[in-house]
Amino acid sequence: MVERLERLAAVEKNLPLLGFHFHTFHSLALAVTEDARGEDRLISDPVFHDRVVDSLLTKHPALGRLFGGEARPRALAGALRSSLRDLIDAGVSVADIEGVFGEELVKQPEERARLQALLDLCRGYESRLAQLRIASPSAVTRLAAE
Repeated sequence: MVERLERLAAVEKNLPLLGFHFHTFHSLALAVTEDARGEDRLISDPVFHDRVVDSLLTKHPALGRLFGGEARPRALAGALRSSLRDLIDAGVSVADIEGVFGEELVKQPEERARLQALLDLCRGYESRLAQLRIASPSAVTRLAAE
């Protein structure tokens, strides 16, 4: 797509493009936040983030039991990480959900337990990344929006 945009601008519209950059939203966020991230490294490799989630499930057996039990599927960490990323990208605050909605959000006890486990996993995931001084792609997007 970038090549097509460059061609449209340079050849068909006869615009000078020396030093001109086309960005995706993510590459723009990376450029904007390059200095603001400090010492936090950006690791966007999904396998790394899947391993962080998988290690949290192993470290906290109660979470692991709610999400697949002892023989949890290999793809579970990726699916859960995708859900976590959706929550983080949407700007969902775990504390706000618990404080504002409490037990009113989900009435069924089993579903409430799964939602609470997902929120606990989200809290643990963000905490672990902070300990490792890793900026997730979602964190870069939030920082760019600020």
